[in-house]
Amino acid sequence: MNISQMIDIALAEDVGPGDITTQLIFDTHMISTAYVIAKQDGIICGIDFFCDTMTKIDESIEFDILKPNGSIVKKNDHVIKL
Repeated sequence: MNISQMIDIALAEDVGPGDITTQLIFDTHMISTAYVIAKQDGIICGIDFFCDTMTKIDESIEFDILKPNGSIVKKNDHVIKL
């Protein structure tokens, strides 16, 4: 099994057909900004896996990688801007 297949299985289990409340509240054409923020000091890894997963949810998501794999981060550092 490859990574793409594992992502598909995980999303099918966790997301399923989607969140009905979110679908009712937010317009599908709405543009938003979000950040992935470090919860604690550490070293970043898995950026590609994260981006691949998010792209499977919505192909239009754009990523600005602020801290690439191998970066040392402090708690509350911004890692990715979406």
